[in-house]
Amino acid sequence: MDFSQLADIFKEALILTAVVVGIMLLVDLVRTYTGSLAESGIWKRKRWTVPVAALLGAIPGCIGGYVTVSLYDKRVVPFGAVMAMAIATMGDETFMMLAMFPKTAMIILAGAVVAGIVIGYACAAIKGNDYKVSAPTGTVPDHEHTGWKHSLLHALKVSAWAFFAMLVIKIAGCYIDLELLVTGNASILVVVAVLIGLIPVSGPHMIFVTMFAQGLLPLPVLIANCIVQEGHAGLPLIASDKKAFVRMKLIKCILALAAGWLGLLFV
Repeated sequence: MDFSQLADIFKEALILTAVVVGIMLLVDLVRTYTGSLAESGIWKRKRWTVPVAALLGAIPGCIGGYVTVSLYDKRVVPFGAVMAMAIATMGDETFMMLAMFPKTAMIILAGAVVAGIVIGYACAAIKGNDYKVSAPTGTVPDHEHTGWKHSLLHALKVSAWAFFAMLVIKIAGCYIDLELLVTGNASILVVVAVLIGLIPVSGPHMIFVTMFAQGLLPLPVLIANCIVQEGHAGLPLIASDKKAFVRMKLIKCILALAAGWLGLLFV
């Protein structure tokens, strides 16, 4: 890899950073209202908790996850709402998806919201009012910092992961035929995508977003990873209810494997 290729990666990363900052600033406009939802009377209407949680999960970043888990910790919403949020949430990777392939990202988000609502209601139907059993932990964050400074720093962190992913793919491409490798092992990559999706932080999943954006990865593999991972939104659930976190991840793994493998049959 020569200097011109490295310069192109830097240029692309800078452009992505600018786009991500813009998206984050727009999301910040929504966050004030999102935070107020924690005290909103809408949660008293139990039939709406699942779809509202799914829509919160679809907000780029992790704020929707924090709000939903905080409400679960306070026994305001049941596990079905947490499940709906977790399926619809893709963490900071959502920002990069919207920047790299906006139309496809919106379709994936819409599908994730619908899937989250269906699975959330299914969990509610099976387990009923499955609220948290133990006392509130008091460790679940209710909100994130907002403002352009936070958005800029956050965008730089997200873009750094994207730059690292692009660099790794570029270097690997100099020694390996990635397209041939992916074509012959797509089913295995679904499993890899699910396993990496178990990591409860944003960042490592960026490799799948970047590979798909460069046309190296089938859509079902990306979808499998999107279903399993939820960025940092899973961290407060670990602090609040570890059993619920494990149950949530197990359900998402089964759903992701099914979606990934079935999707490959039609690609």
